Amino acid sequence: FELITQPMTYNFIQEKEDDFENMCNYLVRNNYTGEDNSTAGLHIHVSRENISDKAVDNLVYFLENNLEDILILSRRGQKFSRFASSFCFDDIDNYRRHKDAEGDLDFDRVMNCYHRNEGNRYKILNTNNYSTIEFRLFKSTLESEKLLATIDFVNTLVLMAQSGSLRSWHTVEDIIIYSDSKRLYDMYMEAHDKYFEGNEAY
Repeated sequence: FELITQPMTYNFIQEKEDDFENMCNYLVRNNYTGEDNSTAGLHIHVSRENISDKAVDNLVYFLENNLEDILILSRRGQKFSRFASSFCFDDIDNYRRHKDAEGDLDFDRVMNCYHRNEGNRYKILNTNNYSTIEFRLFKSTLESEKLLATIDFVNTLVLMAQSGSLRSWHTVEDIIIYSDSKRLYDMYMEAHDKYFEGNEAY
């Protein structure tokens, strides 16, 4: 089944962390599945209020330019989900081949890919909704710490995009540092180790 929450602020989520933990524990006790369900995703909608078109472009470029680390953070293993695919690449090897000497992608090429495919909602960032943008890349979880860590990441990334401080050279590790979230750091490091062990999903 699909669980949909009502709109809430990041501050409200922080205040209700115990409730999120209780919710996840209830689902686990009643034999619902999260990580071990290959078809389930964790989608986070963010209000478009105060997010300019330029900020959306920068978010798309960040996600594509850091695609392998984004794939690690998503906990989906080394394959893209058909429900949350890259705007530009079919697989991670193709992505690696297009990196320049500094390890970056060409911004204009990424934008061309994005604008060719932005009508497809089944991308890592769905920009088709009128009032929200939707981060679709994350794997489902019933672990409250992973759920909240994922929200920490999205919140930090969006705040940087809104303020204009998100730069082309920023990495996933930069966002984790700026978030000051230990649970996000812990989740990323666990996912990083499992990714390079070749696990399909975790």
